[in-house]
Amino acid sequence: MWSMWAPPLERSLLTGITYAGAQIGNTLVMPLSGLLCKYGFAGGWPSIYYVLGIAGLVWAAVWFYYVSDVPANNRRISSEERAYIESSLADIMSHDPSKKKRSVPWRSILTSIPVWALYCGHFAGDWGAYMMMTSLPLFMNDVLGFDLTSLGFLSAIPYIAYFIFINLGGMAADKIRDSALLSTIAVRRLAMLIALGSQALFLIASGYCGCGQETLVIVFLTLGIGISGIQYAGFVVNYLDIAPTFAGPILGIGNTLSCIAGILCPLMVGALTPTGTKEEWQVVFWITGAILLTGALIFSFFAKGEVLPWALAESKKDEEHGLYVRNGDEKVRLQSDS
Repeated sequence: MWSMWAPPLERSLLTGITYAGAQIGNTLVMPLSGLLCKYGFAGGWPSIYYVLGIAGLVWAAVWFYYVSDVPANNRRISSEERAYIESSLADIMSHDPSKKKRSVPWRSILTSIPVWALYCGHFAGDWGAYMMMTSLPLFMNDVLGFDLTSLGFLSAIPYIAYFIFINLGGMAADKIRDSALLSTIAVRRLAMLIALGSQALFLIASGYCGCGQETLVIVFLTLGIGISGIQYAGFVVNYLDIAPTFAGPILGIGNTLSCIAGILCPLMVGALTPTGTKEEWQVVFWITGAILLTGALIFSFFAKGEVLPWALAESKKDEEHGLYVRNGDEKVRLQSDS
């Protein structure tokens, strides 16, 4: 959606705001789930699914009413805002109605090193997210001895920090790019190294805390999860950097691959923590730290920050006979005139 709405120098902020909204849900759901599980209707825990399911349906109705796929189809946008958005995306969007919709270049996508570097960063980031979401409450129960209700409220604290850092990271990334202090890819690399590196550091440190150090664990986990929100100015928005025209299918593959992390992460935790000791959790956190750092490094070495040649939009009948496309101020030749 943002590939058709977000001007290039506002992508980090707008994407960050979108994903940050999800953290409001996490912040509310965790304590609410703890209360519903203990006091809710329909036997307690089933009420969680009823309440959240109804909330999702209400939100979907609001979404369908207000949202449109492109600015041209939106009834509430001003002509000035529409012109600004469309002009900022002119180099990557084709406005010629005579042209057929381009087919997805699957071979180019699946053989692109920058795309696979992006997938590695995505996988690592989601591994850390699944670790925090599914295993954080278990760790706090096993090692720190928190009860169910306390877990709900304490598990929500890091996601407040996550919400804040997603927005701060997005604003900072766009400011840095707009001022030309760093290139787009340098900003993306820096965001990934800070986000996943900090998460690895604080997660491993948490594993060496025990009973009597509950406050320190909460501080470490809050910082680890919070700072990891900066990754939204890294791999998340990079989908729009390298292939805005095909961001949907490329992101679809990335989300599918990252779901493997959601399957493997809980299985790994279950296999490595049969008795829930602190030493067992230390192994889990070291492995997770290694995955986070590996993903951040692969992304930093091989990712790109500009639109890839196969993702550039055609324009002006491909500059008289479909031979050229534009990338910013540069005209890129696709084939010979013969």
